Amino acid sequence: YCFLVMARSGLGTDSVATFLQAHADVPTVNLAYSCIGDSGAVEVAHMLTTTTTLRKLDLSGNEFTLDGIRAIGQVLAVNETLQSLTLRWNGLGRSPGSIAALTAGFKAGNRTLTHLDLRHNAIGVDEVDAVCLLIREVETVTHLQLSFNPFGVEGGLKLLDAVRWNGNLRQLEIDGCRIPPDTMDEIQQYVKRNNYAHGSALAPVHATQTDAELRHVNAAASDVKANEGKDALDKLTGVAARGERMVERAQEKQALERLERERSSILIRLMQKGADAKTERQREACNQMYNLIQKLHTQSEKEQLAVEKCDRHLQALSSGFHDRDSRYSLEIKEAQDLLHEHYENKEVVAKVFRSRAAELQAMQAEFDAAVRDHRWAKHNAEEEEDELRRQLRLVVTENRQLKASLDGEEEQLSKLERQNKVLRMHMGGLEIDVSRSLVSKAEDDPDALTPVAAQ
Repeated sequence: YCFLVMARSGLGTDSVATFLQAHADVPTVNLAYSCIGDSGAVEVAHMLTTTTTLRKLDLSGNEFTLDGIRAIGQVLAVNETLQSLTLRWNGLGRSPGSIAALTAGFKAGNRTLTHLDLRHNAIGVDEVDAVCLLIREVETVTHLQLSFNPFGVEGGLKLLDAVRWNGNLRQLEIDGCRIPPDTMDEIQQYVKRNNYAHGSALAPVHATQTDAELRHVNAAASDVKANEGKDALDKLTGVAARGERMVERAQEKQALERLERERSSILIRLMQKGADAKTERQREACNQMYNLIQKLHTQSEKEQLAVEKCDRHLQALSSGFHDRDSRYSLEIKEAQDLLHEHYENKEVVAKVFRSRAAELQAMQAEFDAAVRDHRWAKHNAEEEEDELRRQLRLVVTENRQLKASLDGEEEQLSKLERQNKVLRMHMGGLEIDVSRSLVSKAEDDPDALTPVAAQ
């Protein structure tokens, strides 16, 4: 696909015409938010009369009024290629008659356009009748987007009545339209009816759920292989049972879908037969039969909802029980692992404690031995000190005695020295006397002097 985009260019009429003529052979044209106005819409309508390749056209946000929409609506009757038309954010609800003009173009003979996007167009209660007319009268549109238009409660009821008589509409978006939830649910039920009638099944929720259950079975089987424990085996058994129940529900769902398709087909045939009825009595009989089938279907749906509610409740209880059982088993296993870890930590701490206690005991023994040695050394030192002090006292006493003795000896020596001095003086006197004696003797007897002198 080749996409042509003119983003907020604000081109004039001639520029739009030149652009469209130059690209008349592309399958998709996107003129969203280009502000081409009603004059640009006329040029687009001219292109739609000549193109043979255009499939998708996006005209969002171009500020169209009734004149521009009327031009596009008129050309829809002759166009045989366009399949999707997007008209979002154009404020069509503020231009009375715009939706009716668009519907007129569909009714005039368009058979190819199946997708119409009218979101964010301020379509309120005043214009909802035109939308309902489009839903009732235009059978080619299968996908209609009306989200974020303020229909309200009254508009929702009118849409519900219109959708009831349309057997071809397969997708209807009405989010953000201020329609009550129960009305929206009823509208979607009719859309679902059309999907069943045309063989367009809804999303196979049961298959997805079954696949999920099978994945749980495989996971549980892996647990059995890995752990080979009772808990994993119980889990596998429970999941397998739930998987069997899911398969049974899936089969029941498929049977209900077949019945729904048959019912929808009968209703559509009744509608067509009532529309083609030649007499009022036949039309009334078709309507009565249609209403009866609808009433029975409504009652059946209520009963089915009650059954499904009970089933969901039981399933929730069963699932909750299994979940709690699995959760409690997991918590018990975690607690056991934690307790085992605490035991291991306790053993490690006990070993460390015993080792530290032995070291402390050895250190205490060394300390006690050191204290004993210190006390013994202190005792010996005290004894030695006492002995030394005793010896010192003896030495001091002896020293005093020696000093006293020395003093006495010194005094004695002094006396002896004085006596010796006296003796020396006396000896000197004696020597002098002897010398004098000898001299006098020699003088008296010279011969006797020699021996005496020699002596």
